[in-house]
Amino acid sequence: MSTIAAPNHPLAVRMAAIAFVAQNAGVGFMFGSFGLLLEPVEAKLGIARDTSSLGMALVMLGMALCAPLVGTLSARFSLRTLMMAGAAMSAAGYALLAVAGSVGTYLAAYGLLIGPGLALVATVSPATLVTRWFDQGRGRALGLVHMPLLVAAMPLACAAVLAAAGLAATYMMLAGGMALLLLPLLAVVDRPPAMADAVAQDAGAAGLSEKALLRQPSFWALTLAAAAISTGGTLLVTHLAPMVGGWGFDVAEGATLLSVMALAGIAGSLLFGWVADRLGGAIALAINCVNQGLLWAVLLLKPTFPIMLVVIALIGVHAAAITAVFGLALSQRFGAASFGRAFGLSSLLTLPFLVAGVPVGAWFYVNTGSYAGAVVTQIGFYAVGAIAAIATARTRGAG
Repeated sequence: MSTIAAPNHPLAVRMAAIAFVAQNAGVGFMFGSFGLLLEPVEAKLGIARDTSSLGMALVMLGMALCAPLVGTLSARFSLRTLMMAGAAMSAAGYALLAVAGSVGTYLAAYGLLIGPGLALVATVSPATLVTRWFDQGRGRALGLVHMPLLVAAMPLACAAVLAAAGLAATYMMLAGGMALLLLPLLAVVDRPPAMADAVAQDAGAAGLSEKALLRQPSFWALTLAAAAISTGGTLLVTHLAPMVGGWGFDVAEGATLLSVMALAGIAGSLLFGWVADRLGGAIALAINCVNQGLLWAVLLLKPTFPIMLVVIALIGVHAAAITAVFGLALSQRFGAASFGRAFGLSSLLTLPFLVAGVPVGAWFYVNTGSYAGAVVTQIGFYAVGAIAAIATARTRGAG
């Protein structure tokens, strides 16, 4: 039986606003600029696409490897300090990219500064901050914070600066934006007073350790469901354009589908946050997996472009909701005090699926001449994720 959540502290809305700015700046600056800047980077450094694109892989690796550490540090140190350190590291990384004259410097900036910096300022910490401050409407708050607004806006801003002032100025704009983020981060308050008092008086109030989480079957089940959703999103973003190109769609139609998927995600984050608040995070995860499995099945029919617009928009709605529904599921099962560790650890555990998903999709295409095998495999993954989430939904911890 669910219990009535306590009213949120008056500062909760302010903390959510700061988390929104931090998450959008960190993720939006990186993922909204990277692809646009590949060609000028290649021209400057004299490198090919396989080398220039390694920056993205190193960022993803740095984020995933550092996420468990950030989760642990969030229980011991101030979130304000961690988030400010992440913003400073990201700003330094972009500034280094502005003056980079070698491949080594280019890759080091992404792998050693921006990737770990994003783990501190944009992935684990904002979700942890919101989870601590919101008892009522936690799913909606997580959904709002993770609306991907800047990911959609940054390509336009970067294109304008790139055309007017060049590559170095574009990177310096990103560095300046991350430096400005330090100002709102000064206002971060780690916990509501009641939670801070509980942690001070009782060491057990700090939540479960990583070892304790790894001994929980429900933690593995929720992580598996989240991995299914994350892998599907990564796989489709990477292979959607070439897949529909093989069906006869032109480049503009493929690009339109990708844009529609991204824009639909803005609504999806809020919608599934509301669903998760009403039904519970684990049930929302299961619904997400089931719906996506059905939507992916439509892809096997190679539908016409108008139908694909609808299907891809619906997939975008579901894919972008992962942080809201998964975050709420974790907090409901293990409590707000354990959230940072649980979220960070699960980020690391999903990395192998994310890394394997894209090349597995390519393997199916190379060996069969079709993406049908990859689509069927992903549908099966969604089915496994749905079963795991439903099994976990039978029990809910205090959040």
